[in-house]
Amino acid sequence: MEQSPVDWFTNVAPSVVHTQSLVDVVNDGYRWRKYGQKSVKGSPYPRSYYRCSSSGCAVNKHVERSSRDAKLLITTYKGKHDHDMPPGRTFAHKKTLNLEIDEVKNK
Repeated sequence: MEQSPVDWFTNVAPSVVHTQSLVDVVNDGYRWRKYGQKSVKGSPYPRSYYRCSSSGCAVNKHVERSSRDAKLLITTYKGKHDHDMPPGRTFAHKKTLNLEIDEVKNK
């Protein structure tokens, strides 16, 4: 049986979320701090890097647009939050934009 890749630091497999969105920042309920951006080979769109802004939380995510479909936003999460979702945050982007989210978890 073949196993999925696991992040060496957190021992948690990354999860990938595909979202149809015209905006580059989609509210997922957590607070993030952007710490970098770089060009992606073969894509006209850059990849942005974020860290969870909660003190001591080691979760990272990177966000990029699909090179095949500019409306598709690909978000990869690495790690597991060690805290609850901050109060007052909702998944408004799902309701207001009526987005279809296809979540693929590598297990």
